[in-house]
Amino acid sequence: MLDGEGQRLALEFEGEDGPNRFWNQIESYRLESSFLVPTDRWEVVVYSHTDPAFLRRRFRPWVPVILHINGQPQLRGRIETTEGVGDSGAQLRVSGYDYLYDLSSGGVDPSLRFSDQMTCEQAILSILKPYGIAKIDGEGYDRARKLLTGKANTHVGKRSKKISDAKRRAIQLRGYKADYDEGASELANRVAARHGLMLQPSVDRDTICLVSPDYDQEAHWTLRRSPADGGQVVTASAKRDWSQVPTVTIAVGRGGDAGNTIGGLRFEKGTFGEESLLPSLAKNAEIIRIVHGEGFDDPLTIPFRFNPKHAAPGNVGLVYRPMFFHDRDSRTQDHLEAVTRRMVSEKVRATLEYSCTVQGHADLKTGAVYGIDTIGRVLDGVEDVEEELWVTERTFYNDGNSGPMTDMQLIRPDSFLIQE
Repeated sequence: MLDGEGQRLALEFEGEDGPNRFWNQIESYRLESSFLVPTDRWEVVVYSHTDPAFLRRRFRPWVPVILHINGQPQLRGRIETTEGVGDSGAQLRVSGYDYLYDLSSGGVDPSLRFSDQMTCEQAILSILKPYGIAKIDGEGYDRARKLLTGKANTHVGKRSKKISDAKRRAIQLRGYKADYDEGASELANRVAARHGLMLQPSVDRDTICLVSPDYDQEAHWTLRRSPADGGQVVTASAKRDWSQVPTVTIAVGRGGDAGNTIGGLRFEKGTFGEESLLPSLAKNAEIIRIVHGEGFDDPLTIPFRFNPKHAAPGNVGLVYRPMFFHDRDSRTQDHLEAVTRRMVSEKVRATLEYSCTVQGHADLKTGAVYGIDTIGRVLDGVEDVEEELWVTERTFYNDGNSGPMTDMQLIRPDSFLIQE
């Protein structure tokens, strides 16, 4: 069983030994993490009433650090900025990012060229090697997440399929090149996105993880809103935005087989249904109510493209929102479907975005530290949310008054799908 005071942040000076390796004189802190943002940001306010000048020497820019919550390492990064705060100068605001920040702030050499024979991994390593990234670990993110949360994942295989190491290595890259003023992380993520993958940090500074969201895990914890039911949720809000959701997507790519009479890659997919881009959502009760009505049997949307040369009788009152998408970089059908699926999911994930503030940084029953790319069960009778959701963003903070708090944003696991 955990208490809130035991969940405070500790800062470690990476690679150092001795009594000053860990710094616990922290007045306030903030640690922001998002699965969809290339790098995590952090900030602490440290203090020394006896020797404030020592703080400026100890917390030097570019010093490598590790941030811990409840004894679990949350971030490997560097100090980037320091600033004195307060009238006495006894406090120092220290901020920085994780180790992937170098990839975001540093550019990629425009002389870099990719061959058609390069795999996705080979291309990404050629971009990142100048920054000390020596290898890509497909399974390393599971290890990193176990260290972050303090809990091993139990996979149930009920939602999505993880891409295999063999398939990831075998994917061929065609027609890519580095551009001026393009960041290394930007180009690497552009390459990864064409293959339904994303870059995430590993437990080691010389390693990057090439992954997709993990929806096959069991829930790590349960969030309850009702205090009478042991609820730890302080505030919460659910936003349901369907304004940008297409009912059908028609996508075309640059390439195509010689026998393709329409002159390029092309496919048409409805947004919802078992044969859609996001098939798992076809079983979600709330989605069914909205797409098929309260009775679950009368379709309210049109999931196919109408021929503009012919009339379309019978669609009065139904929702018809086709989206036409042309991707000039896709050279294969797999590339085109992966990019289109990701673009559509960016719109569909807005159909349920649950934001909440909870006390502490870890679940009091399971001991699991809250982390991105984890599953939690949400029971909120006020917002009518009773289902398992996926954590896309998480912020730890302590303003020095309220104690450890966590802000989280969660979405449906199946609404952000970047690969089949």
